[in-house]
Amino acid sequence: MDKKLVYFQHMSEDSKYYIDKSPNVETDPYEVHNMPNYYTVSTEYKSPWKFYNNPNHTLKEQGWKIHVSATMNNAQDILEVVSQIIFKHQIPFKHIKDKQSLFNMNSKHGNRTSSGKFIAIYPSSNNMFFGLLNELYEELKHYENGPYILNDKSWKDSNIYYRYGAFKNIYNERG
Repeated sequence: MDKKLVYFQHMSEDSKYYIDKSPNVETDPYEVHNMPNYYTVSTEYKSPWKFYNNPNHTLKEQGWKIHVSATMNNAQDILEVVSQIIFKHQIPFKHIKDKQSLFNMNSKHGNRTSSGKFIAIYPSSNNMFFGLLNELYEELKHYENGPYILNDKSWKDSNIYYRYGAFKNIYNERG
């Protein structure tokens, strides 16, 4: 076959290298249980994320963030474990809202900057950040690791990742 046309083999529906992006249908939402009543929950239009905010906690503009990855099979279990730790420390966080969104984010059509992320946690201080890394590790080390998060550093070869960055959109005089 002509080398210039080889890629057409991968565009057929039965190819494992080409799959039409599935429609963005909300399916099987991920649920958090035992949420304290002072937390507020929000979603943004067309966002795959569900946000949990503690109004008693002021979110910094930037700092250390923690990301947790998960597989399609263990995501709900990991969310249960992580959310209870986060609620104990009264920290804001967000997670992917449903299975279809998690699948889409980790598919070849997904945005590489978000790929692998299932939960994002925003610690209020460096001490909280380091304490959470260790606490999360102890609770999650027995779970199968999810996808690697490309932008972040892995904590102890686990499904916990971290990096320094913005918690909110930051603008300067030029935008």
